[in-house]
Amino acid sequence: MRVRPLPAHDCDDDFTAPEERQAHRPSQATVGLMVPAWGAAQGQGVSALTTSGARDHTPETRIDRASPGGSKGETEVDLGLGGKVALVTGGSKGIGRACAERLAAEGCDVMLVARTAADLEEAATAIAAASGRRIETCATDLRSAQGCEAAVGALKHAFGRLDILVNNAGATQSGDFFALDDEVWQDGFALKFYSYVRMSRALWPLLKEAHGAVVDVIGGASKTPNANFMIGGAVNAAVTNFTKALAELGLRDGVTVNAVHPGMTVTGRLDTLLDQRAATAGLIRAAFEKQELAHSGLRRYGQPEDVANLVAYLASPLAEQVHGADLFVDGGATKTIL
Repeated sequence: MRVRPLPAHDCDDDFTAPEERQAHRPSQATVGLMVPAWGAAQGQGVSALTTSGARDHTPETRIDRASPGGSKGETEVDLGLGGKVALVTGGSKGIGRACAERLAAEGCDVMLVARTAADLEEAATAIAAASGRRIETCATDLRSAQGCEAAVGALKHAFGRLDILVNNAGATQSGDFFALDDEVWQDGFALKFYSYVRMSRALWPLLKEAHGAVVDVIGGASKTPNANFMIGGAVNAAVTNFTKALAELGLRDGVTVNAVHPGMTVTGRLDTLLDQRAATAGLIRAAFEKQELAHSGLRRYGQPEDVANLVAYLASPLAEQVHGADLFVDGGATKTIL
């Protein structure tokens, strides 16, 4: 575990975000949902997005015609995440890192959890420099109960509280059903299913106290079985069922719980998956990608930031009425109704 102190400048000042994000963000971390100005002017849109109860927050709105990242006449909404504490598993790379970056940009202090200390070190340094927030890390393997206990202990030692849990760790192997033995299946469930269960259970008292939020990043395979992705589909379906049931407890305890299902998103994990599927299909990688995009009708593969934007919203007080939902960030790839 490593503590990242705040940079010398005050965290409420303007800061420079990572290159892949917009070059400038307004003060008070008012980045986020872009709503046409006419809605705010007429008392509609963002001005109506208020909540009540323990997570009560009236979003700050303003017209910003000079923001390089937005269009003239748009309104920026403060998601109300300033000063919150978030824990993101699988937070050193890909979607998890993008979620951590976005939450920190919105004013959260963040605990990053992943297996590789060097990757965590690099991510924490970059996120702290860009956001001015306190970023801590815990290098542990969430496949085991002991690994999950280490992450929970690190969070309690560093912050003593938690507002947002983003369960994101987990990768499963694809391939020929008859070539995947029990050990591979067990490994797939160990990291993604059991870590989500263990982390949610252990951190629930803190989330209940804070009237916080759980966002489980799962995957579209939960709804679309595929013979070459049986482990991933089965694990994702199990996590989706678990998340829906957890949302029932959330109604009782005041914790918002939702599931996010990314589609084909450009990460190192996607590279590995495409290599595996191309090999299974007997095609070179480029030909397989072209075939897959044409078959799905997608305009493009997703970016980690596409998922992070939704995760940040769901973690915010603005999404209090969005509860127990399955939300897809896949460009329309998933065609199922339920």
